[in-house]
Amino acid sequence: MVVCNMGTVHLCLVWHHHQPCYREGPGGRYAMPWVRLHGIKDYYGMAWLAQRHPEVHLTFNLVPSLLAQLEDYVRGEADETWLRLTAKPAADLEEAEAHFILDKFFSANWDTMVRPRARYHELLLKRRPERRTAAEVAAQFSTQDLRDLQVWGTLAWFFPQLLRDDPVLSALVAKGRGFSEDDKAAMLARQREVLAAIVPMYRGLEERGTAELSTSPYYHPILPLLCRMERAREALPGLPLPLGAGDFGDDARVQVERAVAAHRAFFGRAPRGMWPSEGSVSPEVPPLAAAAGIRWLATDEAILARSLGAAFHRDERGRLREWQALYQPYLVSCEIAEGGVRGQSEIRNPKSETRNPESEMRDATSDFRNPGSVAVVFRDRYLSDLIGFHYWHRPAREAAEDLVGRLGAIGQEAGSKDVLVAIILDGENAWEHYPDSGIPFLEALYGLLATARPGIRTATVSEYLDARPPHARLPRLASGSWINGDFAVWIGHEEDRRAWELVGEARRFLAERSAAEPAAPALAAAWEELYVAEGSDWFWWYGDDHSSANDAEFDRLFRLHLQNIYRLLGAEAPRALDEPVARPRRALYSPPTAFIHPRVDGTAGGFFEWAGAGLYQRERDGGVMEAGAPELLRAVYFGFDEHEFFVRVDFRAEALARWLASAPPASPADAGGGARGPRVALCFSEPRELCLEARGLASARPRLRVGGRESTSGRVAMGKLLEVACAFEELGFRPRDTVRFHLLLLDDATVLARAPRAGSIAFAVPTHDFEREMWQV
Repeated sequence: MVVCNMGTVHLCLVWHHHQPCYREGPGGRYAMPWVRLHGIKDYYGMAWLAQRHPEVHLTFNLVPSLLAQLEDYVRGEADETWLRLTAKPAADLEEAEAHFILDKFFSANWDTMVRPRARYHELLLKRRPERRTAAEVAAQFSTQDLRDLQVWGTLAWFFPQLLRDDPVLSALVAKGRGFSEDDKAAMLARQREVLAAIVPMYRGLEERGTAELSTSPYYHPILPLLCRMERAREALPGLPLPLGAGDFGDDARVQVERAVAAHRAFFGRAPRGMWPSEGSVSPEVPPLAAAAGIRWLATDEAILARSLGAAFHRDERGRLREWQALYQPYLVSCEIAEGGVRGQSEIRNPKSETRNPESEMRDATSDFRNPGSVAVVFRDRYLSDLIGFHYWHRPAREAAEDLVGRLGAIGQEAGSKDVLVAIILDGENAWEHYPDSGIPFLEALYGLLATARPGIRTATVSEYLDARPPHARLPRLASGSWINGDFAVWIGHEEDRRAWELVGEARRFLAERSAAEPAAPALAAAWEELYVAEGSDWFWWYGDDHSSANDAEFDRLFRLHLQNIYRLLGAEAPRALDEPVARPRRALYSPPTAFIHPRVDGTAGGFFEWAGAGLYQRERDGGVMEAGAPELLRAVYFGFDEHEFFVRVDFRAEALARWLASAPPASPADAGGGARGPRVALCFSEPRELCLEARGLASARPRLRVGGRESTSGRVAMGKLLEVACAFEELGFRPRDTVRFHLLLLDDATVLARAPRAGSIAFAVPTHDFEREMWQV
């Protein structure tokens, strides 16, 4: 494949495949089914689609612990409760087992995976999981109902093309209901065959040269936090750190080395590239990767901006003004020495691109061909998020043409210059929200890319770098992740820090026992449990920034892996590990109860305008008062109709007048509301990181920005109070998504108030049936 034509947009599309380690310990059962279910749908389906479009060169990042879990299922060694209760004859289910099935087997996207299947939807309506407990409805479910639910709880997860083309599965779909135990057994046998095909399919894609397979640290840890936990303070100055957390640098090295070895075992060759878990990098990561033979890393554009000491800006269409900085790879030099890695990736800035002489570019190119250097590729967050959060609600062909059109616009802006555009996102999570599991969209997108449209070519990351090595060097590599460019999700909350302290205590115990009894037979298994506990996923669910129905189970699994360390070595686990890390949440607000339709005019309107909204009241939220103007905020109302999200912020009148009067005189740069003066920011942490910001509140025309660009659907009005509206479509939020946000009152860069003081406000994006569901008895 030719990737070096001048004036070409080279698209590197990277799909990241990852699941947490659900295995409970050595020989332990599997606590959750998501490796298996995403396996038969997304991991199989993404390879199947890639096989159909060999002209489109893709990069798949496969986490080794995911591959190991798939292998357990293929070998029949995964003792998973969900799977065991699927296979058990429905007539033999005990009461508690039937309750488990009624509680768990509707865990799928109701709109795209349940509702389209008449029998599955019928069972959901009968179950009414948001209104009745399993015990309350169990008597209404016959043995046949339970057997049909056992089948549909798995059948709905198969890749849709398999449900159409596979004789066994298509026959079950056609039958729809009244399944027999033989039907169920046939489905489960086919499931195992599909899981067994996944790794060979990806291996074949790479062998045929149509895909590159890259890796991540073995159990998906946040490498910078393992290497040097103080790196978290680079983007979050003053952040409290875990007490006695210690240095886990050796563990980081093991996680990377184990990943490379496992990848070679699965695919017959070592990986050249690595997506560090959650795109997390720091100056320590490139030398660590280079020592393991990794030639390229990928992370987020926010890291590049901070590395360059710059800011990226996009217009109302999302087009990046600083495209020259983002759309190229960078070189990071590392010194590899016998016995380890030396040197810093925080190297001096040779020259900016506009001042780079040809000789320096040749030097950088030459350096990349040496094993002591690593290339870093930075993803375009905006384009990645379009796929992950927006295109699901648009017609497939229209969405694909929009993305390709945006790539073409980048090429026009670049003129005769070649550019590298990296789109990187999860390869499984988005598709449950797309019609037909994303097949129409990906078929349309791959089809457009395969036509070799003038000026657009796809390439794997290594293909591009081999043909066009980096010419630019980074002045330094900032520390951060693809979530807001920092590590707050994994260390920013008190629960996160407590979890790290428990890891540190277990590691110190393990190190002492290893030194005292180096030949102890259980040491290897105990270290394995530590490496599992260092994975990013446990910390993801601690704190108020993310939550799911499985929070308690993730907490239990994390503590179980640490308990296993002590038990394997014949010691009693600390009692602290019996206590949940996650603390009960105190309700600081009331949720929305009905659709609202307020006029966005900066006035309260009539009582009924906000009568169905959720309400946060400042006086009910105790805690430390903020410096500045703690009396400014009175209340936050939040609600929605079928299409829009609404927020109203009530202030104390005298404090509001002082706040607005303190605003500096407007300048031409501030026209319509700039980043100076009074501002209100809604900071979303779920279902994705996003900032909705009302700027220029002291001006006659305040404006709304979404994700750093001017809003296309939003409305904002400032009077005695602030009112904001923005379409769910523009925010990228889907029906039934859990949304979490907090609100900031800012004056320039100073935070005057946060609501709530700690944690977040949560609600579910409504469906059309929201009000009927709320009033259902």
